Amino acid sequence: MTPMDPLFDAVDFRSLLLEHYKNLGFDEPFVMVLLMMDQLLRQENAFITPELLSLKMKLPLADIDAILVKLLDKNLIEYVNEQGKTITSIRPIKHLLHKQFQQQMIRQTQEVNLEQGKNIFQAIEKAFLRTLSPLEVSRIRDWLNFGYTEAMILDVLNESVYAHKKSIRHMDKLLQKLTIRENIQREGTPGPSQDHRSVQSDMDLFTHDGSFDKK
Repeated sequence: MTPMDPLFDAVDFRSLLLEHYKNLGFDEPFVMVLLMMDQLLRQENAFITPELLSLKMKLPLADIDAILVKLLDKNLIEYVNEQGKTITSIRPIKHLLHKQFQQQMIRQTQEVNLEQGKNIFQAIEKAFLRTLSPLEVSRIRDWLNFGYTEAMILDVLNESVYAHKKSIRHMDKLLQKLTIRENIQREGTPGPSQDHRSVQSDMDLFTHDGSFDKK
């Protein structure tokens, strides 16, 4: 993650801090000092000292000083030189919290995909009246990563069953046709994307039962 990430400043630092401080092992005084530092920086106090914080907080000066030392030791805040002036920066803790936020989003997406995948695997195995091969399972996961929704995959499954062509290979071809139609409608582009086209040679090896064609 870099400062150029458009989400970096879009996600509220205070909300992230309150959401994740427990998992990061911070205690409440630690959090309050960070929140007050953020507040003072918003008020254009470029250099934050223990004395300045103590004017705004009930914590003893010695406690505030000790917390600032810990923040510096953990590389969660820093003092940087800008245009010949030393200023306080809390960007390191913002980076850490943003990373926590990104990881949380990834986990949530993976959980959704896992649940979607479970439903799709069960539906296909039920329709095919057999278990799926490892390569077929991998291909279905590729569909989800490619962006196909559960509804789209189940639609082509039903179409394959209706056509008496119960195979992952046939479903993959139907999904490619769907991609072509969407591209034409959106951009006038006739072909499937390179990512999808690149795996078609592997899928051409499938027979109707999911085994490999040795020819």
